[in-house]
Amino acid sequence: MTAPDTISLRMLQCLQTAKEQLSDAARDRIAGYVRSQQTDEGSFVDRNGSADLYYTLFGCMLAFVLDIPLRLPSLTAYLHRFDVERLDFVHYAACLRCRLMTDPAFTPTVRAPETFPLLPHHDRQSPYTRFLWLSLLEDTGGVPEREQFLPAAEPSYDSVTNLAAALLVRGQLDGYLPPPLTEQLRRRQHEWGGFPASPGLFPADLLSTATALFALHSCQVAPLYDPYPFITAHWQENGGFTATLDSEACDVEYTFYGLLALGTIKN
Repeated sequence: MTAPDTISLRMLQCLQTAKEQLSDAARDRIAGYVRSQQTDEGSFVDRNGSADLYYTLFGCMLAFVLDIPLRLPSLTAYLHRFDVERLDFVHYAACLRCRLMTDPAFTPTVRAPETFPLLPHHDRQSPYTRFLWLSLLEDTGGVPEREQFLPAAEPSYDSVTNLAAALLVRGQLDGYLPPPLTEQLRRRQHEWGGFPASPGLFPADLLSTATALFALHSCQVAPLYDPYPFITAHWQENGGFTATLDSEACDVEYTFYGLLALGTIKN
């Protein structure tokens, strides 16, 4: 049975849940940080302070949830500067999503991954590539063909993000019934709450933790350990979130992951 909503809507619902569970002061602190990352032209900056299309996607999604006004005329002009036919697949997806959020009349035809010279992991069949492609098709009203997205035999997954992506793709196409992969993902969690990128890797990071928690939450499966202390340990005084516990550098991407992770926790 096909899931009743899109991956993008599931993410926005988690972000909204996180916002509703925060105090007014906490929401204001995060919103203040996100606003500080917006440029005069409406884009958002990367960790080095430069305007970046990929980070602009995360900034736009956070702005939508946190009720931060976007500078639409200048942001639209910024987005139109990119020739989408020359972008790699990740930046192509980011540009299309930003334009979909800022222009309701925009209805692109999504290119298949094999038409791009550069793909994540250089692999059309990687879980992350299939996740991006499926979610883009959903957002643009395309109809995914099941056999294009699900492998004939389930491979082993080295990284948490690949395993989470595979679970989300399968859930969107077959319904979110907990498969054996769910237990495999749960066992990747450290007892202090975080998920490392790969088995045996130290330390755990916020991206892997957020994607794992989001996949488990979509499957209505609880993690083995309480992730709340681990997530909030990445939350800085300026309102942003860091990638790892040994970093003090915040950005809008990891602030997105911080809120996404918080939105999977039931208070």
